[in-house]
Amino acid sequence: MVKTKLIPHYEFLREFSKQKPESIYYVVGTEAYLKDQIYKAVKKRFSDESSEDFDFTLLYGDSDDSMQVIEHLEMSPFLAKKRLVVIKNFDQMNAAGKNLIAEYCKNPSPTSVLLLIADKSDKRAKAIKVIEQKSVIISCRPPYSTKDLVRWLRSEVQVRNIAMDYDTMCIFADSIELDYLIASNELEKLVIYTRNKGSISRETVEEVIGKAKANKIFDLQDAIGK
Repeated sequence: MVKTKLIPHYEFLREFSKQKPESIYYVVGTEAYLKDQIYKAVKKRFSDESSEDFDFTLLYGDSDDSMQVIEHLEMSPFLAKKRLVVIKNFDQMNAAGKNLIAEYCKNPSPTSVLLLIADKSDKRAKAIKVIEQKSVIISCRPPYSTKDLVRWLRSEVQVRNIAMDYDTMCIFADSIELDYLIASNELEKLVIYTRNKGSISRETVEEVIGKAKANKIFDLQDAIGK
């Protein structure tokens, strides 16, 4: 993965396990579901039940001391190959704290991984410019169109090793709301419906999602009628 490049969430999740570890990952966007998916993927790779108590630290930018972050990053891992330190709400950290993190990013520990998670990134701030230059930046914005859902779906079925043609993906995207969490739940329904056969057809999408959509319309009509 090339640093300073803004990587879409679906591309990151698809390629993450194949890439060599980086020292700093910077997740930016307002899509909570996607940020949680990135967080889980990074944690799964660098931490497990046996090492979590010793080599994993979760902190919050709006409440924890930035010096505490640096202390954890500079500790050597005890059981895992790398120590994982996560800062959620990083955009809410004060300027002094961000400056401290930026200084760390210039020369990160080779035995630690830093995951920064933020709703937004103030590109005017000098500290943020440094952090972005030294990080793998992952975009987690909401879907703006069905094309975004199709890109997400293509990545999801590839990771899950599910056969699904492009036309079927488009029908899927056109049949649901522009929401990644809803899309994920609907995809899970399809997987269960097909009993993990590894293939989802157009007919299955129309049967499962189309029926659910029709039921919602009828429920809405009933509610209005009452």
